[in-house]
Amino acid sequence: MIPNNTHDAGFDNNFKLRLLEERDAEDLFHLLKSNYDYLKKWVPFPEDSLQLSDAQKYINDGRKQHLTYAGVPFGIFFRFKLIGFISFRKPDWTNRTIGIGYWIDSSYQGRGYVTKACEMLTDFAFNGLKMNRVEIACATENIKSQAVAERLGFCREGIIREAEYVNGRYVNHVIYGMLAKEWEARTDRSPPVKSQAIE
Repeated sequence: MIPNNTHDAGFDNNFKLRLLEERDAEDLFHLLKSNYDYLKKWVPFPEDSLQLSDAQKYINDGRKQHLTYAGVPFGIFFRFKLIGFISFRKPDWTNRTIGIGYWIDSSYQGRGYVTKACEMLTDFAFNGLKMNRVEIACATENIKSQAVAERLGFCREGIIREAEYVNGRYVNHVIYGMLAKEWEARTDRSPPVKSQAIE
């Protein structure tokens, strides 16, 4: 059971997370194309491979990983419009750890949507998947992405040098971590999300 809406008190009812489907491929393709200039700094997704068929394949491949939660593609929707993307990354079931990655349309930044989406997946990782640790890796230059982790109370743990090769250059990563006991102890948590299953 993965939450797919955020109809909790105090947040916008027009906001929703939903597992991406093949019918979303065209919207995802156009979202990537329109945000390529800023995404290319952080996402290893070369411009010459941005084709509709790539978006379709990406969604289909991600859905095949649904049972393991590795790279499962969730869309961030506002008023039924796809405005961003968030997913689990590299689940380690032996050590009970998992990562989260995200990005959003540049015109929707600063409204709290990524923070809410990240909060939802973090909460599910701990309470649904029974993980012990959730990790977020951000490029050292990506201040906005780091702010999301810090806003949710993640601990800045260190820097991995040249952690990822992104479109012609190596990028250093800042690593943020949250433990299950720390998440449970937070005093500023939102009310529980009224969740539904994603089919």
